[in-house]
Amino acid sequence: MKGIKGEVFEKEFSNLQVTAYADLALWPLIDLPITIACAHALSAIHADAAGCVNIAWTYVQDASYWHGASFALAKIADDSPTKSITEVARNAALKKNEENREIKKEAFKWLDDHFGLENLTIDDAAESLGKIVPMKFSTRRSYVIEWKSSR
Repeated sequence: MKGIKGEVFEKEFSNLQVTAYADLALWPLIDLPITIACAHALSAIHADAAGCVNIAWTYVQDASYWHGASFALAKIADDSPTKSITEVARNAALKKNEENREIKKEAFKWLDDHFGLENLTIDDAAESLGKIVPMKFSTRRSYVIEWKSSR
C-alpha cells in the first residue's frame, strides 16, 4: 500500500525534541497527532477494502490512540502553556489507558451477555469480540481469559 502511512508521521512526531511549550508554538504538537490519526484511518480504509478486517481494526485502534493524543495535547494547551513534553506524553498515555479500560469494560459486558448463552470457546469468543472491540485477536483473547478467571 503506497501513499500516506501513519508510521511515517509517528517517526516525525518522535523526532520532535522540545522541553517546554515556551520553546515551540503548541500547534505543531497538536497538528501532527491529528495527521497521524488521519493517516491510520486511511490505512484502515485501504485494509478493509482489501478484505483484511483484522488489520483494518488495528489501524482504527492506532487512529484512536493518536486522536486521543491530540485531544490531550489540546486540553493541556488550555490548562497551562508551561507544561513539559513529558507531562504531555504522560497525560496522553493516561487518556489512552482510559480508552482501553472502556473498551475492556465493553468487552466484559458482551461476554457477560453472550459467552454462556452461545457456549463459546475462548477462541470463538475472542473472534466474536472482533465485531465489538477494535483490538487485536491476542488482546481480545486475553480479555476472555481474564473475564473467565474473574467469574
